[in-house]
Amino acid sequence: KIEANDIIFALNKKLTLSFWAKGTNPGAGQYTFQHYWYDGSNQDNGTSQNLTITSTWTKYSITVDTATVSSADLTLATSRYDIAILQDSGDTSTAAWDLNITGYQLELGTEATPFEHRSFGQELALCQRYYQTLTVASTYREISTSEYADFFSFNTTMRASPTAAVVTQFKYWNVGTPTNVTPTFSTKTNGSNITMSSLTSGRGFNAGEASFDSEL
Repeated sequence: KIEANDIIFALNKKLTLSFWAKGTNPGAGQYTFQHYWYDGSNQDNGTSQNLTITSTWTKYSITVDTATVSSADLTLATSRYDIAILQDSGDTSTAAWDLNITGYQLELGTEATPFEHRSFGQELALCQRYYQTLTVASTYREISTSEYADFFSFNTTMRASPTAAVVTQFKYWNVGTPTNVTPTFSTKTNGSNITMSSLTSGRGFNAGEASFDSEL
C-alpha cells in the first residue's frame, strides 16, 4: 500500500518500479507485477506485466501508466493504491517456490534512478512512523487513589494515530506487590495516554509493554 496516494496518483502519470530479484520455481518462473486503485468496493487495475525471474540476481525496471483514479475516489477514507508481485495465475506448478527482492523503489516518471541508501538510524526512524513498541518501567503518577494515568512519548512521530495492543502484561505497584492490570490507551501521533482504573491504590506502573501500529 502506498502512503500519500491521494497526492501522488491523482496526477495520472507514468510510474516506474525498480528492484533486484531472484527466485526458484514456480514452474517457468512466471510472476505478475500488479498495481491497482481500490476504494473499498471498486477496483481500477492499471496495466500489469508478467516477469520471468531466474535463480540469478537481476535488476528489473517496470514502467506503467497509473490506474485510473477519480477525484471522488480520493475523498474516501478507504481509498488506497496497491503494488504487488504475484505468482502468475497461468502457472500450474504446485512445487514450493521462493522469491527474493531487494532495492525495491517506486517512482513517478519513466526513469529508474539509483537506489537511495540511508543510515540505519534514518531507516529505523522511518520504520517507526508505522510501528513501534513502548516498554513501561516503574512510574508513579496518581489521578486518584483508584486511577492512574500518564502520557508516554513515541521515539518518532507516527504517520497516523496508531492502534495499541498489549505485548507484555501490565502491572501496577500495590504496596510492594505487582498486580496484573489491563490498561486503556488513547493514542496520538506523538504518544499515548495509558490509563488504569479500578485500582486498590493508585501507585503507578510496575511493568508492561505495548505495541503501536499505524500501518497503511
